[in-house]
Amino acid sequence: YDGSPSDSLINKINRDIKALSSRSVSLSGTLQVLKSVIYRRILYPLTYSNASENQVEKIQNKITALIRKKAKLGAQVPSELIYTHEDMGGLGENDMETMLNIDRLMLLMHCLNHSGDMSILGIEAVNRLQQYCKTTKPVLSTEVTHYTNQNQGMWLLQLKKWMEKTKITINTN
Repeated sequence: YDGSPSDSLINKINRDIKALSSRSVSLSGTLQVLKSVIYRRILYPLTYSNASENQVEKIQNKITALIRKKAKLGAQVPSELIYTHEDMGGLGENDMETMLNIDRLMLLMHCLNHSGDMSILGIEAVNRLQQYCKTTKPVLSTEVTHYTNQNQGMWLLQLKKWMEKTKITINTN
């Protein structure tokens, strides 16, 4: 990643959501466009960037507002219903934070489980995270984010924070 700002991505997302919002597309059509076009356009650059949690949350809020509008959900219906499993009466959609961090986790696992330059980069990134968190314990299987300074420029730290929230650990030996 070259460190360039992700503002242009935010502008593209705003245009896409505004265009989709203004068209007479059903809720199911909107969800299909979100899954097949917009999420892909968002996830790839965000997976490799140091986008802050605030930037991801802004994107999520725009998508939630679009789905609420298309589903004609009143103010009394909580937005969490969109991201609740279908068996529990929700729409069963994944939120942006979850999709982004699953992609990041898959990238990290790919780096750690293969040989070559990617493996070296992955191991070095985990070692830098361990040094940053000031721990001698394996950083991917130890809770560390509750006492670590939350540097917004480290996607691996953001991934680790999400992993702790969702109770995901990785044993690296």
